[in-house]
Amino acid sequence: LDLIWMPASGGEAQVIVPARGSGRPHFSVEKDRVYVYSNQGLISLRYDGTDRRTHLKVVGPSPAPEPAPASDVRISPDGGKALAVVYNQLYLLMVPAVGGDAPTVNVSSPSVPLKKLTDVGVDSFAWADGGKTITWTLGSSFFRQAVSSVSFEPEKKEEGKNEEGKKEEAKKEVPKKEEPKKPLYQEIEVAMEQPRHKPQGSVVLRGAKVITMKGDEVIADADLVVTDNRIAAVGRRGTVTVPAGAKILDMKGSLGLLPPRL
Repeated sequence: LDLIWMPASGGEAQVIVPARGSGRPHFSVEKDRVYVYSNQGLISLRYDGTDRRTHLKVVGPSPAPEPAPASDVRISPDGGKALAVVYNQLYLLMVPAVGGDAPTVNVSSPSVPLKKLTDVGVDSFAWADGGKTITWTLGSSFFRQAVSSVSFEPEKKEEGKNEEGKKEEAKKEVPKKEEPKKPLYQEIEVAMEQPRHKPQGSVVLRGAKVITMKGDEVIADADLVVTDNRIAAVGRRGTVTVPAGAKILDMKGSLGLLPPRL
């Protein structure tokens, strides 16, 4: 597969570069460059394939000697942030503005501001509202979260008390029912309903060996009649009624196993 571009008004496709494992093309603040991602990192290049730059590498902890690369990284429309998926979890991180070799960010010990956005997992994700909103999906749910609601500050912990002091204080205090924290994201359940397709008409499966599950009964050369997606009859060839207009399929050489009720 190749990474290509073509005019919006139509015309010949122009090859940017052979993909070779790179994919998920997207754009940022530099309109003359296209960004793609591969296991080597987040890279950008011009439409003629020149001036290739590697901007960022995101990895996660791994039992192997080398850390595991993110499965996807996409830069924000303003170029200052990136979304990354590591082990099926979504992270937001700041993109360091440095020259030379691309920085490597490990989500387990980040060297830049980083925030984990999901706990259960993510199927797909995207930037929205010009980079002001992060969206992602999981199963039949669609999620939205404003970038402005994301804090990179670590959660504050109580200081000045050892564990014994905290236990003594907890004994004196009257337990309060904690209200569940309201999530910072919006979750939208996507429900789609459609009538289940039900085949109509009749078909005869003819010539197969059928094990009926009635004791040791085996029909060596059977006619099996299916009407409206249900087994209507089964028996030796020529012994069952075949509905008018039924399609007959030659199943010679096949073996069928019927449920006990038949």
